[in-house]
Formats: sequence, C-alpha cells, structure tokens
Amino acid sequence: MKIGLNATCINSRPSGANQRFAGIYKELFLLMPNSEFIIYHSVDCDLSSWFSLPNVRYIKTPIHSEGGMGKFFYNLTYWNRQFQKEEFDYFECFNLPIVDSKNCKIFHTIHDIRSISLPSSKLHNFFSKMLHSQAINKANKIITVSDSMKAEILRFFPDADIFRLYNGIDIESFQSIEEGAFEIVKSKLTIPENFLLSVGHFEHRKNYGNLIDAIYKLKCKGIIKPLVIIGNDNGTKEEIQKKIYDLGLKDQVHIFSNINNTDFKSIYQMCDIFVFPSLYEGFGIPILEAMACNKPIVLSKIPVFEEITQMKCLYFNPADHSSIANALEKMIFNKELAKASIDYGAKRINDFSFTNIASELKSLYIT
Repeated sequence: MKIGLNATCINSRPSGANQRFAGIYKELFLLMPNSEFIIYHSVDCDLSSWFSLPNVRYIKTPIHSEGGMGKFFYNLTYWNRQFQKEEFDYFECFNLPIVDSKNCKIFHTIHDIRSISLPSSKLHNFFSKMLHSQAINKANKIITVSDSMKAEILRFFPDADIFRLYNGIDIESFQSIEEGAFEIVKSKLTIPENFLLSVGHFEHRKNYGNLIDAIYKLKCKGIIKPLVIIGNDNGTKEEIQKKIYDLGLKDQVHIFSNINNTDFKSIYQMCDIFVFPSLYEGFGIPILEAMACNKPIVLSKIPVFEEITQMKCLYFNPADHSSIANALEKMIFNKELAKASIDYGAKRINDFSFTNIASELKSLYIT
C-alpha cells in the first residue's frame, strides 16, 4: 500500500497540528511496516529528520507552509504530476485547499472550523465555507479531532462522512524531565513560586483578557496568585501586556514566548494549577499536557473541554471573569478537589496515547 501525506502546512512554529502529526504518524509508520509512506513537505520546513524509518520517503515541494495564492496555484499544477508519478492508494491532506484525485482515496483532516464559526467579515466566512465545502465534497473521508468538532462540522455540512480521531500526547516525555532542568529554567527565566499556568498563542479566542481580569479580581480579594502564560503572538500579545500593566499586575503575570521543549515541559511540572480559558477550540492539547504532569485543571465550560474531561473537572463561564476567579479560588483552597482532579487526569490521560490513536487511524486505512 502506498500512502501520500501532504504535510506542506507544517513549519517550525509550535502548534497542536505539528504535535499531532509527529506523534500519531510516527506510530502509524511503525504499525504499518509493509506500507510505503511519502511525506510532502514545504520549501521552508524540511521534515526529513522527523522520521528515520525504512518505509518513509520525503519529497520537498516548491510550496510554502504559509500563504494563500501560492498554495492555490500549486494545487492546480503540482499535485496532478505527483499523482500520475506515484499511483497512491491513499492520500491525506492536512490543509486547504484540498488536493483532488480520482485515482486514489482522499482523506482530509479538519482541526476546527473557526473561520466559519467565529465572527469575521462576511466575505471571509463565505470563502472559508466554500473551501471547506469543496474539501468535504471531494474527500472520501473527513478526519476531525473530537466529537464536538464532528457535530459542529455536521451543522454546516450535514452530509459529511466524518471519522473522529482524537489528538494524543507522548505521556512519558512530560513525566521524564531531565535532571537539573528546573534549575536551568529558573536561571534563565523569572519563574514565580506556586503559580497558575495557561498555555496558548495570543489571539482573541484564547480569552486571556478575561483571565487577567480574574487574576485582578482575586488580587482585590487579597488572593495573590502568580500567573504564567506560555504562547507566541498571534495578534493580541501587545493588548494583553497593556492590560497587565494597566491593572498593576506586571509583577504577578509573566509571559514567555519562543521557549524550548525542555523548558516548556519543566514549567508545566513546576506549576500549581493549570487554567485554560479559551472561548473556542477544536480540541485542547494543553489539557492532556497538564494531565500528564499530574496537575489540577480548571477549564472553560465549552463542549470540547467537557468531552475531553468527561464532565469530571471544574469549569467556569469563559465570558465572565468573576466565574473564572471563583473557580480558581475554589481550586486554590480546596485540596480535596485538587487531588480529585489530579487523580482523574492520571487515569484519563492513558486514553490519549499516540499508539492507541494510531491504531484507530490504521483501521481507517485497512478497511
């Protein structure tokens, strides 16, 4: 069996999509040793060092990982030649616009449809819905990351054939921190003691503004709890930094961007409580990371977070900073609640091992 993977959307910028691809497909390649996998990567991100396996081959394309019109143009010309040359049995796409072929089965992964669901310009929503409609009509199977996202896609495209495949995590990598890693992080970064942690790039849907307001509300009640946010700028970092300064929280709220993997995992291990205030997510990989690190978690009450945690965690209304503050206060002072959250996460995390998820994906290829 020959399987092509259009990974031209992957670049060096940290993301859940990158983590998903690296984790799930490494296990899939091992589970299907007699199948040949061809990974097409972008001109600006060489993936050839990601998987050193005999059944994996790499092809560098002229396509950039980002940029609209260039991708669209190459989709019209480049892929037809590749399909004629390789004669795939399956071809999987991870970005729009979808690659089309009548000679093999096409799978397409959708992480979320925020470009349709979230408020934007009517023109942007229109073109996004058109591209997603085209992908869903052309693909033999749509893969998405949660039952909540499956339901959301079906609201817009009721005839879509969708297979739910969760995101996963390398549990051991979060639990086996190198000796001395904590001291190294502390020597490089201003890490407070006994802090809250939130993870995600700076954009409106991550809802950091309401989280900062909640930290200020706690401070006004005499509850001083430092907050660390790890994320790169997607447009709102300056706005959040200004709010932190205006509220007099610059010594209490710490932002770190572009940190390496070891430091990232060490900070998870060092935190007291993980808080995830997002308004919208297709999944929520940081929840798995916090579970793997045995941390109590406090979450937005949104469907996908309730799905991942099976309605067994502490939730808040993400649109109400008072609700966030109250939930955090409850977790800070209720040790039994914190322990229950940790115990639940330690069991639930095993459902998201990359090996289990890759086995599900394998079944999709061999049916």
